[in-house]
Amino acid sequence: MLCALLALTALAGGDPPPDTLHLDRGKTVTGIILRVDADEVLISEGSRVKSYKMSEVQSMEGPRVAYAEYVQRLRQHFGQADASADDAVALAEWCQEKGLLRDTEFLYLRALCLDQDHEKAREALDHTRRGDGWSVKIGNGGRTTWDKLLERRLEMNEAWELSSFHFDVEAAGPLPDILAAMAEMEQVYAAYFELFQPTVGFHEVQAAIPAHIYPGRDGFPSQSNFLDAYFDRAARSLRSYFTEGLASRIQHETVHAVMYYTAREWDKKEPNLSGWLEEGVATYIDASLDGPPGSLTFEPGKLDEASFRDHRDAEKKDDMTRVLNYQASDFGASTGQVRRYAESYTLTHFLLHGDDGARAEAFSRFLALSYRGQGSMSHFKKALDLRKLDDLEEEWELYVEEHAPKD
Repeated sequence: MLCALLALTALAGGDPPPDTLHLDRGKTVTGIILRVDADEVLISEGSRVKSYKMSEVQSMEGPRVAYAEYVQRLRQHFGQADASADDAVALAEWCQEKGLLRDTEFLYLRALCLDQDHEKAREALDHTRRGDGWSVKIGNGGRTTWDKLLERRLEMNEAWELSSFHFDVEAAGPLPDILAAMAEMEQVYAAYFELFQPTVGFHEVQAAIPAHIYPGRDGFPSQSNFLDAYFDRAARSLRSYFTEGLASRIQHETVHAVMYYTAREWDKKEPNLSGWLEEGVATYIDASLDGPPGSLTFEPGKLDEASFRDHRDAEKKDDMTRVLNYQASDFGASTGQVRRYAESYTLTHFLLHGDDGARAEAFSRFLALSYRGQGSMSHFKKALDLRKLDDLEEEWELYVEEHAPKD
């Protein structure tokens, strides 16, 4: 009976169950795993966060333990040219077994994109066969056909409301495009954690991150002086729109969302990250991700040559002092946007990879300080153990010259 109840709950989605640590002498601990490193596991037990030495931990299980494998399976599935509905259903069932309950509906819908008559996916979504088609529940007990539902969901006022492990998504447009964007968002989340959590130490995000993806540019609520996708700090939500089948800047803006939520949950207050750091890291991770829709390969340090060229060729460069004082509003200005994005990115790339990564640890120290509201130029100098910026700025400019494409 319990197994059947769990199966029904999983099919309906819902919050993932807690994780479990199996410790020495048969002791078990349940909660939400926030971070795992070589020495310890941090786990949230209600309102308390407790640390357990890795030497005490015999094994771990739960949805957050399975997450890294899930992202890899998701990437492989969307990257297969011959992916089948059976493959999508198998991944949904694997998620159900591992407790990733928020992702089952998403994957059953993916199965229907590959085979709209797949019986198992239809049953899991509680669709009913009607003659040659399928009847689907909508609203408060109403029903419609699958084809009509797909047509209705092309408009934002009747958008899909879907979830994945870390995101709540309201989106309108072709369903395959929406699902690929959602898969990419999880892959961006995983990339950010892979790159920075081991050294900075922030925790797993427990609150779902809202995202709104519009069917096109018409009707998209652009911000003043900002004409494309963005992370809305006031609403704490990501906003994008589809153009030629892709969600505009979805990778870049997802980095902003993940930075905001990890900083907010870690320090328990509104984040105050400097503009160059946010944009530099977002552009860096965006440039390091590549692949077909829904299947992004992460190659840290992959060069965005255009940004290096834009920095090198800028008629009026900002010096390092000015870059370190960029605010978020500077990137919405009517002039100089390209230069500011380029310089923020090349500085980030230089600090992570210049001199064979000699400053990467110091960059992580500065990111950790920034997460606690200490992201000023003086904190930057402290993290890098500098009194003046002159020598570092000269090395940065040489790095840009070396890496910009030769025209």
